[in-house]
Amino acid sequence: AENVLNLLSAIKLFFTLGKGKVIYFCGVDKSAISEAVKVKYREIIKSEEYLEKIFDISSNMSKDFQIVKLLNHYFSNEEQDFTDKIEKFFKEVKFKNPRHLKKVLNKYIIIREFKKDNPDNELSKLIPNIRIDGEGYFLSTIFVLYIIILFEFYYEKFEEIKDYAAK
Repeated sequence: AENVLNLLSAIKLFFTLGKGKVIYFCGVDKSAISEAVKVKYREIIKSEEYLEKIFDISSNMSKDFQIVKLLNHYFSNEEQDFTDKIEKFFKEVKFKNPRHLKKVLNKYIIIREFKKDNPDNELSKLIPNIRIDGEGYFLSTIFVLYIIILFEFYYEKFEEIKDYAAK
């Protein structure tokens, strides 16, 4: 909590002492700041008032993130039914953080492009028949996405799956 408030104080000092007309954009987690303010100041200062002293203008990000819009960017050549199923998969496994989704989808695209550009490569043959240009299987695509999620965000679970000797 103390580090959060120290960082904000340093930012305020930087803005105050800055010369010229410069516009800064800062992304902050208001709930983290709110908790830090409550810990340090209890009810003496409200977090919104604390933030207003540092930032002249503020805006909130939409909490209504639509996974399908992100998926349409990554699967633009696919049919809508396929994208809807991918969205349902992410919702079912409760994987909805936009930053995490982008990380997983970016890795998936790298795998997809590798398989597409190197069909005869021995490593490429190890990749299941994922969806490429409307061809390939939905379940193979889900499988690869799930393995990426496990590898990136639940590595211990990934290790359990990978440990063939124990099975």
